[in-house]
Amino acid sequence: MIILAARLAVGVLALVSLFWVYLLSPIAGYGPNSDLVTVGRGLQSLNTFDQDLLARLDLEASDKLARWPCQPDELESLVLVRVAMSAPFFLVSGAEDKREEALERVKESARLSLTCNPYSATSWTMLAWAELLTSGDTDLVLTYFDMSYATGPLEFLAALRRVELAIALWHELDESHKIMVADHMRRIVEAHGYMFAAGFYAGMTDDARKLVRDTFAEHLNEVQQKRVEAAIWRMDLSIDLPLVPPRGSRPWR
Repeated sequence: MIILAARLAVGVLALVSLFWVYLLSPIAGYGPNSDLVTVGRGLQSLNTFDQDLLARLDLEASDKLARWPCQPDELESLVLVRVAMSAPFFLVSGAEDKREEALERVKESARLSLTCNPYSATSWTMLAWAELLTSGDTDLVLTYFDMSYATGPLEFLAALRRVELAIALWHELDESHKIMVADHMRRIVEAHGYMFAAGFYAGMTDDARKLVRDTFAEHLNEVQQKRVEAAIWRMDLSIDLPLVPPRGSRPWR
């Protein structure tokens, strides 16, 4: 049963990752000579990059870090570069071996990053994500998940990835984790990440949606409620929020 649950979680996470890749598909306008940390910061800001540029940075970083292994900014950026390099393998069938290899390289760079800087929320987060997609070890993933939250509770990219993980692991989470995820969803909306929130909402179970809906209803203002409701509606879903008139109603009457 545990193995089946882990496999289902991996399947859900793979589907959510496809949404992630689709949403971030435009390529950012960085030059071919951009350095590793600059690209890493761009990835933190949810930009995407040409795969040839990422491959060059990966190769150069591997040589440089072999000589000077503890460079926190470079190592964290390398983790993000390798995550981005894995993205194409979620988009094509028959690429399971290449995807597995790419994810193992994400784990390798994340562990190296954490050896240098154990307070890197980005590295803990990406390690949890890659671990679930490779080993499916939910206990280990939740350990990394907790470290991600402990080291970066308010980091936007880490919060997005934690919600992604939580959707896949929902039935493995205790009540405190579930409340934390609902609060992450609120923060994502408050940061104007309406499409992210809508995409995550679409992948949630009914009980998760109810918890998120109640959190939105209690904490979001009218503008925020209307905008996230509209984003969810555009995904052919609905959410009943108290400050949003029902679709088809005539509020002036």
